[in-house]
Amino acid sequence: MNEEQAEEIHEIEEITSDKGAEMQKYVVGFPSKFGEKIAKKSLEGVAQLFKGYAPEAETIFRTLYSDIRKKENRLPKGQRFHKGASLYWWGMSLLLQEPSDKVSKGYEKLLLAFIEDLLDYPSYKKARKAPACKALRKNPAIGKPLLDLVQRQVENIRAKHQVPKNPEEVLRPLSDEAQEALDQPIEVTLNQVKPALGEWLKEKGPKEKRVFIGGNYRNIAILNYIDKVVGDINFVPIMAINFPETSKPTYEKLIHDISIEMLRKCSFAIFEVTFSDGHLMEIERAKDFTNLKTILVYQIKKRGERPTVTSMLMTNKFEKKGYRNFTELTVEINYFLCRD
Repeated sequence: MNEEQAEEIHEIEEITSDKGAEMQKYVVGFPSKFGEKIAKKSLEGVAQLFKGYAPEAETIFRTLYSDIRKKENRLPKGQRFHKGASLYWWGMSLLLQEPSDKVSKGYEKLLLAFIEDLLDYPSYKKARKAPACKALRKNPAIGKPLLDLVQRQVENIRAKHQVPKNPEEVLRPLSDEAQEALDQPIEVTLNQVKPALGEWLKEKGPKEKRVFIGGNYRNIAILNYIDKVVGDINFVPIMAINFPETSKPTYEKLIHDISIEMLRKCSFAIFEVTFSDGHLMEIERAKDFTNLKTILVYQIKKRGERPTVTSMLMTNKFEKKGYRNFTELTVEINYFLCRD
């Protein structure tokens, strides 16, 4: 194991445990061997999550939390384990699986993790700065009023010295308010997608080589052919449909915005406009990007034939080329990208 790998594992161990964290007096540490088992399983679960295996991570953290609760129930009255870390990672493993029922359950686990932090941390301020609360605030349906309501419930419980072992007991009286928030559809914004999109584009290749490929996806065979031609001459083809996030139902409403952001971060754009639905807005926005070189290509039956595209497309200032076969299309793409 090299130094970099050791450091990464150490960081994972830090965020999967509350080792050394200051807690309320009624919070007890895990027994030695049991604590070692928890640490090992937590590390395994986070590693699965980092590799993209969210369902496997969910199974690990669900089992881990169940084991902790069973052990905790044997503690004397008035004592409890802090379970915030296992609930947090259980919640994150659910959120990363996308289906709406999983997402709702994921935020429910994060809410329970927040309750654990409110119960056990020395100050409510520290709990509000912890990872669980930060993750909850990213869901617009879970606003400050709900978080304040949960905190007031915990304050009342702590004031009466009736701290339960199970955080669900704290949430139960608030179930109607909490469930209403958890059931709300989550509106994802472009700003939330931008970091992933930036990384994806960076991995694909430098901006000066990126070529945005747009068109009607009913014409996908032609678009894929253009993608291949662009790649064969050492440019970087960029198609919105290939960005992994666009396949997730949560991001469906953002596909247009994602396409525009991609277009903005390319140096060239090729639009196949034989079927002129679905990409007119992208072509209009391309006018705004002064450093973007754009060409419109379309199929024709014979030379000099007027294309069957809208007059709006034909009257703009972009370069326009018709083609009768793949050879002519290939020649036009090569000339467009390599002539300088």
